Amino acid sequence: VSFDKFDRPYQIPLWNGLNRRFGNHNTAMHEYFAGDSCKTVPRHLSSNQAGIQCDILHGSSLCPTDNIDLVENSPCGVILTSTAMNELNDRAVYFGRHAQWRKLRERGCISNIVCFEED
Repeated sequence: VSFDKFDRPYQIPLWNGLNRRFGNHNTAMHEYFAGDSCKTVPRHLSSNQAGIQCDILHGSSLCPTDNIDLVENSPCGVILTSTAMNELNDRAVYFGRHAQWRKLRERGCISNIVCFEED
């Protein structure tokens, strides 16, 4: 499942390609919800009492709560990724004073954190 604005021309063709490659013939393996993830994630979670049953989650860099919402409504062992930011101490996503990853780490919701840097 992906929650994204889907405002880039390559995104829908990418999802269609993933479904052709990895989905089965009767249902789509990968769903997406286009729009502001600050709204679409809570809406999806409130209508889906079972939570999110995914192996990999990708949170937005624009919403101050979607990483937290996704992780707290997923089974243990899920992998969380987030959109690249300018720095790891940003205020919203990673490890700034009130950032989502910092809160999740402090609550014991995420561990084994690995950061990658582009060349």
